[in-house]
Amino acid sequence: MLLVKCKKCGETISAKVKSCSKCGAKISKGTSFFKWSGLIVIVIVIYILSQVPISGVNKLDVVATLSSFINASKVAYIELRDKTIYKKPAWNTSTSRDLMTGRWSAYATSPITKSNKRLSFPYSDVEAWIGVGCNAESKWSYIAFNTAPTLQKTRTGVIKASVKWDDNIEDITLIQNSGAKFLHFQNDSKIITKLKSSETALLELQWSAEQRVYFNFTLNGAFKAITKAYQKCFD
Repeated sequence: MLLVKCKKCGETISAKVKSCSKCGAKISKGTSFFKWSGLIVIVIVIYILSQVPISGVNKLDVVATLSSFINASKVAYIELRDKTIYKKPAWNTSTSRDLMTGRWSAYATSPITKSNKRLSFPYSDVEAWIGVGCNAESKWSYIAFNTAPTLQKTRTGVIKASVKWDDNIEDITLIQNSGAKFLHFQNDSKIITKLKSSETALLELQWSAEQRVYFNFTLNGAFKAITKAYQKCFD
């Protein structure tokens, strides 16, 4: 199923729907390239066949040549579309070394995303990404922000949230140290399995003054990036 992002709220939805299932915004389909192409070809064929003498050119050859041209144009258009509009950014793998201990750590991280709505100051430019880290002894999963988030907590450092893995909603628990920019998942193994087997993760957080806030993470390439990180840590 071909997926696109809603321009208004960032929700990932089917390209076939007419409106966003989350915010209700209409999905712009644009004018079909193939409809315009077909119309142009018909006009060109009619013009050429009306201008050239029958004895001077084989009209079937003209039609065949133009058909080949439009087919090649369709292929080029699809390749360009897949490289720009519909190609999702993928996860990355990186490594770091502790200068004191000499130990290596590896990380698999998602592309950076923003909240579904602009938050008030000082969180107006908040960005987030989801990731998995590992070293020779352990592995962990987390959500990181470019600025420490202010969230509603059930008790010190414990945050209740929800994640929608593709179409399945799950309640989760996150841990935040005082003033930290990172939220750590409580059940790392389960979360990492979800990250490796799902396509998207929609995180719902109770932002203190903003109430419910959503961050939509792509999991495109997560399995490959996590596997690569594990190879650096455990091989």
